[in-house]
Amino acid sequence: MIIMEMTDSEVVGLLMSDENANWSVNQAFGLVEFLGEVHDEDNPYTLDVIALRCEFSGYKSIEECAKEYTMTVEELEENALIIFCDDGEIVIHNIKTKRLRASYVRGENISDEIPQNFN
Repeated sequence: MIIMEMTDSEVVGLLMSDENANWSVNQAFGLVEFLGEVHDEDNPYTLDVIALRCEFSGYKSIEECAKEYTMTVEELEENALIIFCDDGEIVIHNIKTKRLRASYVRGENISDEIPQNFN
């Protein structure tokens, strides 16, 4: 196993080089900043650009994202992990929001099933 410490810019470069992802530079930096906040030396992060592409999506605005998930901005803010980036762009965690969207469309309330410390 090779362990390598990387700068934020190096990680952003790797995210931007993923041809199957559509990150903007703002979104990539926002995601890297978020990962830096939730991980530290005692809880290191193993970079997996494919997993990040699958688990997170970037949007030009929160309104664009809310429209795609057929939710109001307020519902999205209450129920989703949102990373706010420069210029109004956001990155959102897909797994939680897609599950919420499905339950929202069916009229189910699954808020009790979601860990309170998720956001």
